[in-house]
Amino acid sequence: MKQVFTGTLEVRSVDRGMQQGTKGRIYLTVPEAALDSAGLMCGKQPVRLSVKASGGRVVVRASVTRGSAVEANSSGYTVLVHGQNTGISARTMPPVRVALVVQPGSVELLAPDEALAKPRKPTSLLREREERGTFRDATAGLYGAAYAMALDDYRNETKREGGARQAVCIEQLADMLRNAGHRVVRISARLWTLDGESATLGDLSEAARRIDRDAVLVAEAA
Repeated sequence: MKQVFTGTLEVRSVDRGMQQGTKGRIYLTVPEAALDSAGLMCGKQPVRLSVKASGGRVVVRASVTRGSAVEANSSGYTVLVHGQNTGISARTMPPVRVALVVQPGSVELLAPDEALAKPRKPTSLLREREERGTFRDATAGLYGAAYAMALDDYRNETKREGGARQAVCIEQLADMLRNAGHRVVRISARLWTLDGESATLGDLSEAARRIDRDAVLVAEAA
């Protein structure tokens, strides 16, 4: 059966020296009655406790290995919260009241909004990557040579990280080269000549990018 108790959550500033700076440590105070109801008391002392947080959720359980540091006080027991991605802000925060959900074997809480870490704003580079999508988006519906070319262009776009792309089909690409003074002749589906020299679709695409760096071959199935 679940029960609800009230505890406190706080973040204390810990000076780690000039080289490492200041880092906040998260502490949770749990009333003795809450630990007792969860079966986490042994006589008048709490058992060895594991206190871990992830995504703003803190869970207190019995530990079979080394437990968290425990500090007895008038409000109950204060324990150090561990976790690689706690979801709780590392900034100093005075004690705030939190609801503790107690059931046999555990004490749990969800950190209040004021204690949560703010999500990082995506950088312009991350936004560009999200807008560009994955290679699956760039090659959807394409096969053979067209697939290979679209994949190659996606990789080139990823390397240079930026620039608006202009989608062109193979014939448009050939016309672009012709308009720039090149002699372009199609021999087969995958073979062309460029200024009298044999050329692949990759050669044509590379030549087109010298004219328009944002031109990307994305269409024409083999």
